[in-house]
Amino acid sequence: MPTEYCEDTKSKIAALPVSMQVSDVAEFLGIARATAYKLVKSPVFPTVNLPGIKRVVVPKQRFLEWYFEAYTVEQPQEK
Repeated sequence: MPTEYCEDTKSKIAALPVSMQVSDVAEFLGIARATAYKLVKSPVFPTVNLPGIKRVVVPKQRFLEWYFEAYTVEQPQEK
């Protein structure tokens, strides 16, 4: 993996707020906001429902766990 890619990803992760919104998810993943809304409605996506707040809240730590689990490619096992 190129070093520039790793450094860019590290800086993007560091810039994420602790409580993310859908626009933060869209920007990080490089997808449209409408697509991000579909994603956060998925049952496997980590969101928090706060009483009295209609806004979608995504905890950074849970998002990163989801992200690395979803985007980790398993390496083939040597025989």
